Amino acid sequence: SISKWKDTLSATKMHTSPEGTASQAYLQFESMYGFIEEYGTGGSNFRNLFADFLQGIPQYAKEGPRAWNQEEIEIVENQLLNAKQSAALWSEFSGALKEAMDAGGNDCIAHVNLEELQDIIWSIVDLEENMFKALSKIKL
Repeated sequence: SISKWKDTLSATKMHTSPEGTASQAYLQFESMYGFIEEYGTGGSNFRNLFADFLQGIPQYAKEGPRAWNQEEIEIVENQLLNAKQSAALWSEFSGALKEAMDAGGNDCIAHVNLEELQDIIWSIVDLEENMFKALSKIKL
């Protein structure tokens, strides 16, 4: 759990590489920030792409042999906001990690509110669970 990161990441040793020495907390934060914001493997980048995808669906789903009904179109339109909110929350989460790294360097764990991070993640879980449950009602 995120609230226990201080115990687990503070107790670990420093890691040395050709680039220098970094704490386990710094390396973990740096990796998470990269995965969420820079590498395109998840987090806000993926949610923004998914929101763009959802936004484009209604113009194509109204026609063809498997056209959707109005209720299904509305499900997609209603979930667009959840996808965008999820993306914003992922950026908020990763932004807090980046701010902690910038402010604290190797002591970044002391510069982040872990309870706040955990609350953000639980908000994301709720949003995405509701979004995908709603989207699962669409027949394909």
